[in-house]
Amino acid sequence: MRILVPPFGWVVQRFVITIAVAALLFVWISEVLLDSRYDWLLISGCFALILGLWLAQRLPESLEDTLDRLVNRGALAMTPERLVSFKQDLETRILRFWAPIGGSVTALVILSGFVLVFGPSLLPHKLPLLAAEMLGGYIAGCYLGRMMCYGRLGPLIREANIKLEVIPGHLDTVAGLKPVGIFYFRQSILAGIPAIFLAVWLVLIPHPYFLQLYAGWREPYRWFLVIAITIEVLSFIVPLWWFHREMSKQKRALLKEADELSAEIAEIQRNLVKDQSADAIKSLKERLEEKTARYLVLEQLPVWPIDFKTKRLFSISNVALLVPVVSDYAGLSKPWADLLKGSLEKMGSH
Repeated sequence: MRILVPPFGWVVQRFVITIAVAALLFVWISEVLLDSRYDWLLISGCFALILGLWLAQRLPESLEDTLDRLVNRGALAMTPERLVSFKQDLETRILRFWAPIGGSVTALVILSGFVLVFGPSLLPHKLPLLAAEMLGGYIAGCYLGRMMCYGRLGPLIREANIKLEVIPGHLDTVAGLKPVGIFYFRQSILAGIPAIFLAVWLVLIPHPYFLQLYAGWREPYRWFLVIAITIEVLSFIVPLWWFHREMSKQKRALLKEADELSAEIAEIQRNLVKDQSADAIKSLKERLEEKTARYLVLEQLPVWPIDFKTKRLFSISNVALLVPVVSDYAGLSKPWADLLKGSLEKMGSH
């Protein structure tokens, strides 16, 4: 079920990917034979679509692995049968609602982009290309809809009356919920493919070769990139918000235990300064170490299921995506275009 694209099946999906690859080869060969210019925007768009669909095929398996790991480590209280039922219910929601909605919205965004760039007068001449891109956009949007449903994993866990348990002191440093953060980071990478595509073209379009071909796309791509980055960031943060609130709630409850431990620790410390036998002092120190370790674990319990490495990678990637937007608005994209032009001229001279 998870590879279906409603109302199309997997056959149509594979057909569209095959047509996209064939179109790339046809454009490449025909333009070489005719000695004309490549439509690099179309070619790169097809590659981005193929890459996105290929990566999206692995997303359901990644979510299943995440759920399995959470159950195996005791972070989700579910029986194997309940886990299977939960996965099936999730897939049913996607096929009946989320995938068609995501596909329709994406197709409408592509339509609005064509209207904005070509206008009502030229749009009829672009109908075949528009239809092809809207179909590809719909299929890609179905996967975006799947990702939106995955983003509601937390609320769906709550609706199914499944208990989420934080595990203080877990070796993954995020209370046993590291698989959640890793999954949504991977999903944000997939959601970021359109942003990468737009960012690259915002750098390329100021080059004279591309400017005469795609000048009309420059302004829309600025706004599309801001929207794409926003979607990519939200696809990471919004799904984690439910887990953050749940972890915060459980930490507040555990801090009561930490407060009780602090009182016991203070009492042990007072007893240590009194005259005690060697055995009594040794016993008190062992209890002190044990309770102090437990206190620190509870006090430092994280409230986001994101480890340090994932935070760093997410921050660096988004700063990199914002650079083309800032450069373009600040007028800094021309030097990059001149540098690219010089590099291409040097390559052509050899």
